[in-house]
Amino acid sequence: MPTSDHLHHVLDTDIPIFYPIDGIFDPLNLSEILYSLEGKNEIPSKYMYFGKGLENWSDRSIKSKEELVNFRQNNFGKQYDLMNETLNLVLGAASEKNMLNVVDVGPGTGYPVFPILSYLKEKKKLSKYITVDIVEEMCDLAIKNLTDIDILSKIKTQKYIHDFEYGHFANLMLKERKEGCVNLFVFMGSTLSNLVDRHRALANIRDSMTAGDLLWVGIPLHSNLKELMSFYEKTEINSKKYLDRCKLFTSFLESFGMNEWMNYGRIGVKEFEDTGLLKYNFIVEKSFILEFPKSGKSTGPIQLKYQEGDKITLCRLKNYEDQDLVAEFREAGFKLKMLNVSDDYRYALVLVSV
Repeated sequence: MPTSDHLHHVLDTDIPIFYPIDGIFDPLNLSEILYSLEGKNEIPSKYMYFGKGLENWSDRSIKSKEELVNFRQNNFGKQYDLMNETLNLVLGAASEKNMLNVVDVGPGTGYPVFPILSYLKEKKKLSKYITVDIVEEMCDLAIKNLTDIDILSKIKTQKYIHDFEYGHFANLMLKERKEGCVNLFVFMGSTLSNLVDRHRALANIRDSMTAGDLLWVGIPLHSNLKELMSFYEKTEINSKKYLDRCKLFTSFLESFGMNEWMNYGRIGVKEFEDTGLLKYNFIVEKSFILEFPKSGKSTGPIQLKYQEGDKITLCRLKNYEDQDLVAEFREAGFKLKMLNVSDDYRYALVLVSV
């Protein structure tokens, strides 16, 4: 566990001190990060997309539909296959009389929803593409990426800057209310699986939906865990292949100015097989301090000191069994409409309503 100090001045020590880079985090972000580190030794996954994390996601952008074909095979093969097999059923569940807004919650690069937009556009059922994310630049990136591959030509777009882990966004969806149009909320990639409080995030989305709206979620299953662990067990820790896989997780450290984070620790991947949970931990090998600015009634900056053997969880990935998956959505107040599982049992798509 890190130790906390509330100080007026920098400690008289040779231990390096790292600070949040100006302009990346606001005071609300920093308070959440501080309390999460003090209480759980964990960084909320959304902060992977701030600062350097945004640059890392931007580096994954592609420029043509041809590149997307190759990207699909390497990243979203099973998810895309499942989508293409079931899109007609989703459209049927939304009622063929209606136009659809696609509401992309936590859109990332935007590429995970490519098959949905392509299908609805071809069927002349796509009304608008809407992104919802805490990071405005991630909304911009998704819209830009999908525009660059010509999927959003002549389609209206809208971005809403909102932390869906923090609260519902019914007020924003009310602005999109339109006769003969329903919302298809999509939560693809592995976004749900990365969250600490999945139930709260699902409840916030549920409370942003109305009658007729649907939520379609893509989720890795338990057998996916074995493949991931196999990669990390067989790949040399400091190899380029290993570090490239981890760089999205280490972006938080770089947002605190720790650009040479490898001098202070390494990434370790821990499997909790009984719960289907994978944790990507920064394992400290050399002492350092993370300093947070003075706030409230604190008498000085707040410092967290890390020593050899301490761990910071940078990312988590929940891999479900299908029965647990169904229970998760029912407990969050959803009605199950459809559950589809890939033939290799690595990925599932869940369609629910309120």
